[in-house]
Amino acid sequence: MSLFDGAKSTVQRANLFHSADNNVTNRASNITFKTCPLVWDTGASFGLTPFRGDFIDYTECSITINDIARSNQVVGVGTTLHKFKHNGSYIFIPCLSYHLPTANIRLFSPQTYHTIYGGHSTINGDRVEQYIDHLR
Repeated sequence: MSLFDGAKSTVQRANLFHSADNNVTNRASNITFKTCPLVWDTGASFGLTPFRGDFIDYTECSITINDIARSNQVVGVGTTLHKFKHNGSYIFIPCLSYHLPTANIRLFSPQTYHTIYGGHSTINGDRVEQYIDHLR
């Protein structure tokens, strides 16, 4: 069954699609495009990535966001694609994300995803199950 037919699906993150950023290192944290972790962040308002190459569409902007310790400057916003392995095949899951070059992780916002595309997710330890009611 497809991830998008209402069935329960468990996906495993795979390497992201090839990009010009594959060999880029985030200068602030020394994390490379391929080694930067993706965190399923249930508290994130939007996704987040330090790499411009994660985006399939992009709008430059200047937005200040705050974390516990300091303010950070977002330089762009757009749709990121995250590649996962599902039942032996690759699928791509979109996310509305901020571009924050100083970040040292990628964040995926399941609530943003489900607000746009429907369904819900459950997290059980290191396993994420994504449920899609229908494809809009």
